[in-house]
Amino acid sequence: MSKIVNYIKNSYDELMHKVSWPTMSELTNSTVVVFVASLIIALIIFAMFNALIRVSIFADVSAPNNGLSCFKILIFVSSSFSFFL
Repeated sequence: MSKIVNYIKNSYDELMHKVSWPTMSELTNSTVVVFVASLIIALIIFAMFNALIRVSIFADVSAPNNGLSCFKILIFVSSSFSFFL
């Protein structure tokens, strides 16, 4: 039992005294960077998907008997995007 209490005390001490917490401005800056990067990636994926939908190879997306065409587009978009990374 003393090991558990000692572990909790050490954990609390480390959390309150040894961890360096970011300031509010650092936290805000990091949040803005993540938000902008996410927005840029989303716009790239959106543009690639819309461009590929208009390509004649994928013109059969609306065909009722071909359900894999949407899947092909998503695979192609994801593989194309991974090329840029």
